[in-house]
Amino acid sequence: MKYAAKHSAKHMESSKPVCRHLPSFVFIIFIFGFAIWFLINPKADYSSSEKRYLQKFPTVSVNSVLDGKFGTDFEKYFADHFPMRTQWVGANAYFNLSVGNNGADGVYNCKNGYLINKPILDTDTLESNVQTIADFAKSVDVPVTVTLVPSTGYIANDVLPAVHDTYTDDEKIENAQKVLTESGADFVDLRSAFKNAYANGTQLYYKTDHHWTTAGAYTGYTEICKSLGITPADKSLFTVEKYNDFYGTTYSTSGFWLTQPDTIEIWNNKNNTEKNISVEIIEGDEKASQSIFGDKYNGRTAALTEALASDPVNYPQGADWAQGGSTHVLSLGTGLACRKWGLDRNTEWKNRPIQWPFLRLAEIYLSYAEALNEYNGSPNAQAYDAVDKVRARVGLKGLIESNPGKNMEDPNVLMEAILNERACELGLEDVRFFDMIRNKRADLFTRPLHGLLIERADGGSGSWSDKPEDKRGPFPTKFKYTQFKISNSARAWWTNFNSKWYLSAFPVNEVNKGYGLTQNPGW
Repeated sequence: MKYAAKHSAKHMESSKPVCRHLPSFVFIIFIFGFAIWFLINPKADYSSSEKRYLQKFPTVSVNSVLDGKFGTDFEKYFADHFPMRTQWVGANAYFNLSVGNNGADGVYNCKNGYLINKPILDTDTLESNVQTIADFAKSVDVPVTVTLVPSTGYIANDVLPAVHDTYTDDEKIENAQKVLTESGADFVDLRSAFKNAYANGTQLYYKTDHHWTTAGAYTGYTEICKSLGITPADKSLFTVEKYNDFYGTTYSTSGFWLTQPDTIEIWNNKNNTEKNISVEIIEGDEKASQSIFGDKYNGRTAALTEALASDPVNYPQGADWAQGGSTHVLSLGTGLACRKWGLDRNTEWKNRPIQWPFLRLAEIYLSYAEALNEYNGSPNAQAYDAVDKVRARVGLKGLIESNPGKNMEDPNVLMEAILNERACELGLEDVRFFDMIRNKRADLFTRPLHGLLIERADGGSGSWSDKPEDKRGPFPTKFKYTQFKISNSARAWWTNFNSKWYLSAFPVNEVNKGYGLTQNPGW
C-alpha cells in the first residue's frame, strides 16, 4: 500500500507540468487552426446576408505599411473574411440581446418580428437636402410638392423595446415643412394618415427592411393625390401577387438571423397592364446598378435646351434645363448636355463603386496610330488601319477615303487627323487636355470653343424633342445650323495661355532638397 501510494504520488507530481501547460497548448492549436482555416477558406466578393461587398486584400507597398494604411485595411479584410463570420455576427447579436442590450449594429430587435433602425441623431444631411429642394422650388416656375416619409420607429412605436432612443420625426418634419413652404413648395404631411393606417392593422413597413411596403406606398400615394387634387386609383383595381422569403437591409446588418422573412406584394392595375413593370432582383456582381450608364432621367429624353432668345415661343427652355438647381445653366455653354457617361445619382455615385473605363480599346488603337506616325516619321498602313478600326465601329469610311483632298502621307496631316479622331471618339473622357499638352498645341488652347444652334427648317413650327411622344408630330426633316461662340464658361487659357503649362511644376520642397532636380521652365 505504501509503495502504491508513493508511486501514485510520484506519477501525479510528474504529470503536473503537462497539466499546467495544457490550456496553452489548446489555445495555440486553436489559434493556428483558425489561421490555417482562414488561409484556405474561399474568399467571397459579396455577402448575400449583409447585402454588401466585402473588403478586398489591400495593396502592399512600403508607404502603405509605414503609414499604417495596410494594417487598417488588412484588419477590415480579416474581419470580413473570418471563417464562419456570419455565424459569429449572429452569435454576438444574440449574446448582446441576452445580457440586456436590446439592439445590435444600430438595429432594435422588436416585437412581432420587427427589426427597426435606431433613430438617426445627425440632422445635417436632412437639413442640407431640404434646403436644396427649397432652392430648387424657388428657381423654377412649376409647382413643387414634397413629402417626408415618417420612420418605422416613429409610427410602429408600440413594438419597440422598453428602453430605446427617442424618434424625433415630429421636430424634423415640422422644421422641413417650414423651410419648404416658405420657398413656395407644397408639403404633404403623412404622419396622421400613417398613424391611422397602422392603428387599423396596415403593415406600412417591412419587418426586415427600412423601406415602406406596397401598402405603405399606396397610403402615401393617396395622400399626395389629395394634395394635388387627383383622384387616386381605388384598391379594387389592383390584383396582388405575393413573393415570400424576402430579407431586407435591417436584417442584413443586425445579425438577428433567426428573424422570419418578409413577404413582398406586387400590385398590378388590371386597367394598365401594358404599363406594368417586371422586376428582377439580382445580388452581387451582376447588379446592373454598377453600370456607368445610369439614367437619372428614367429613360426619357432629356430636355436640356436653352431658350432661343429671338424666338422663345417656338423654342422655349427645356423642362430639364434647371434640373438640380442652376447646374445646367452654369455648366453648359451650348444649351445641350452630353449624357455619355451619365450616372444615376440615387444609386451609383452615392452607394456603389463607379466602374469608370480607364483605357478603352478605341484609345489604344488611336494611341498606337499616333506612336507609329511619330516613331517612323511618316504614316504607314498599320497607322491607317488602326484609325480606320475606330471609324468603322460607328459606320464611317476609311481615313484616306474620307479625306480625298488631304495628303495623308504627310505625318503632320495624319497627326491632325488623329487628334480630330481622338476629340470625336474620346470626348468628355479627360484626354483632350493632355492631347493638346503632349503635342504643344498653343493654337488649340487659345482658340475659343463654339456651339451650334440647331433649328428646324422643314416648314414646321415649335419644338419637338421636349414634348411627349403623342404630341411631337412628324420628326423634323431639315435643320438650320448657326455657329456661336461660347461665352458663359470661358477658359483662362483662351486669353492667358502660358507655355510653361506644357510641363507641371516640381514641388518646391523636392527642388530644395539639393539632389540636382532642376525646376521646369517658367515655374
